[in-house]
Formats: sequence, structure tokens, C-alpha cells
Amino acid sequence: MTHEITSDHRARIRAQIQSTLNAQLAAVKALQGQPVASMEAAVEIALSCPEPLIWCGVGKSGHIAQKVAASMSSLGTRSIFLHASEAMHGDLGAVHTAACVFLFSNSGKTQEILRLVPVLREYSAKLVAIVGNRDSPLSRQADVTIEARVEREADELNLAPTASALAALAVGDALACAISSAKGFTREDYSVRHPGGRLGAELTLRVGDLMRKGDEIPTVRPDSTAIEVLHEISRKRLGAACVLSTDGELLGVVTDGDIRRALESGKAVSELKACDMMNTNPRSVPPDCALVNAMQSLSFERKMLSLLPVVSLERKLLGVVWYHDAMTVGK
Repeated sequence: MTHEITSDHRARIRAQIQSTLNAQLAAVKALQGQPVASMEAAVEIALSCPEPLIWCGVGKSGHIAQKVAASMSSLGTRSIFLHASEAMHGDLGAVHTAACVFLFSNSGKTQEILRLVPVLREYSAKLVAIVGNRDSPLSRQADVTIEARVEREADELNLAPTASALAALAVGDALACAISSAKGFTREDYSVRHPGGRLGAELTLRVGDLMRKGDEIPTVRPDSTAIEVLHEISRKRLGAACVLSTDGELLGVVTDGDIRRALESGKAVSELKACDMMNTNPRSVPPDCALVNAMQSLSFERKMLSLLPVVSLERKLLGVVWYHDAMTVGK
């Protein structure tokens, strides 16, 4: 079934989009006014319990719990998602003694969750409730309650779990990040868990694995003319040229922009040498530099460098990382 879209429809659509975004923003802002003591207590419980942490919910709250469990695992804490309904039909086998279980329920009255509570207590589990109503049955049975209450949902009928789901997700992410920080989780730890795709490549690759070498590198001498520099840049097509001493030491870098600015100064092109135009203090990295750090060097102060020299401790040029190679790795 299709609907004819009139100007009235468009106005209503625009109004609802804005209303939804406002409600979602208000839901997260309201959390900033909540005391953090309950979240701190939840983090302490999580750190004192054996892994994996267990994140439990049903319906939309279940989707939130599943996402937070995945984020926790990414951030260095083994976590699993437990569907509240499936738990009573065999999935309780995933629960271990003295587990820390996070229970998501906006109303705090979800029957599947409430039926699960006494069973979890038999495992000596610690229970953390993330609810929209502190005065609820689930809240009263939990060891720690985190309130994620919202004034209203984002939909026109104030029925669908929208703002409340976002608030619960924000709480879950806050817990995940706090637990990770408390455990001293590092960038290197993160890379071990994300070996695939662009993110994994940025975190695990070193510039020595990606750099262009030998004749692929645009190089000139300090006394090379502007025409010779332009020819080398055009031939190698990397947007810049490295200026080297006779023994291969990096003296500077000349970019297209450097040549243009030199010409704008009024000097004749026949008078310009590479040493007159080069940046004598270019950014460079060693070959064991992580690609993610090289990317930060390529992009700084809202500028994007075309290439990044890779040098030894003696400033000998070993290669260059071209921004296009770095931007497309892992794609």
C-alpha cells in the first residue's frame, strides 16, 4: 500500500523528525543530572566478579543488552548476552557461579526478567538493574539499581521504546567504557580484538608494511631546479618530493603548494631551487610506527599532507607513506 505525500504530510514528517531528535537528546541530557554513585557501584561489582559479565534483556531492551555485551567484549571484558526468555529454556547453562548480571527493563516489571531473578540468586549472582523506574519490582530485588528514566518516548503515541532505549544504551556504554578504563585497556589490546577491515589494519599495520620504496619515491637534490622538482612530482604522482643529501639524509619536502607559493612571491622559476622552496622540518615517522599514528601525522591542524617520509634514526629516507594508500587500506 502506498501513500500520497502532500504538503501537509511533509510538514508533519519534518515536525516528527525534529520532535524525535529533541526527545532523544533530552533522554541523554537527563542522565547527566543523575548521581553517578550507582554506576560507580555497578562498575566495582563488575570488576570484582569473574568473567564473562552477563547482559540480559528481552524485546528492545534485549537488543540494547546485546549491543552493550558486544561493546564490552571489544573493550577487553569478556561478556555474553542472555535472552531472558531463552534463559529459562536451557540458556542458563551459560551462567556461572558468582556472575555479575546486568538486567535491562524499562518498566522494571518485565515478567521474563522477574522470573529469572530467583534462579540467578541460586547461582549467587550479583544483579545490576538498568530501569526507567527506580520504584519497581526489579529495582527492589537488585544489588544495584541504575535509573535511566525518560519523560516520554520519542514517537507520537509515546509508546515505542525509543528515548528509553537510547537512555539504556547510554548507560550501558558508560559502564562499558568505565570498566575498560579501570582495567587499563590499551590501544594495543584493542587491536588484538579487531584484526579485520580498515580498523584492524590501522591498528596492526606498521608504516614499514605500507610505505613506498626505491624508485617509487619522488626524490630531488637541494640544488634541483623548480622545473626538475615539478617533473619529479608529476612523474611519481604523489603530490610532493623529498629533498635528499648525497648520502640519503632527508633534508626537507617540497609540495605542489610550496612551489606555487614560491612562484607567487615574484621569483623567476629559473631562479628557484629545491632548497629555496622546501619545508626543512617536515613531519616524518620511523618504520615501526603504527599506521593509526601515521594517519594522525598525515592529518593535523585541519590540513592533509600528501605524503609522510619514513626515516631511520639517522634521518636516512627509507620510504614514504602516501595518504591515498593509508586511506584505502583495509577497504
